[in-house]
Amino acid sequence: LVQELAILEPTGHHNPKPIFLTRNVNVVDKRTVGAKDAHLKLKLAADRVAPIDAIGFRLGRWLIDLPDCVDVVYELDVNVWQGRRNLQMNILDIRPAT
Repeated sequence: LVQELAILEPTGHHNPKPIFLTRNVNVVDKRTVGAKDAHLKLKLAADRVAPIDAIGFRLGRWLIDLPDCVDVVYELDVNVWQGRRNLQMNILDIRPAT
């Protein structure tokens, strides 16, 4: 999917990145990262889908009150770390599942 979305590049002001919404996502793991624990690092899983890493920049405040099931609005990115490429959700907004 990320490779197919690359066809839409370049993205920017007049061509924003695609934004997705997934409801009722299970929080498998959660922690904060970054200076002053400013960012929220999650591992999320939906029904019949392998868990996926997610990062919520400036959303670290959610850690304490984060429920086990959430709705997330996100962009899909590829995170490159130590030569490994992994799919990652870049969380734009999050709320308890409805």
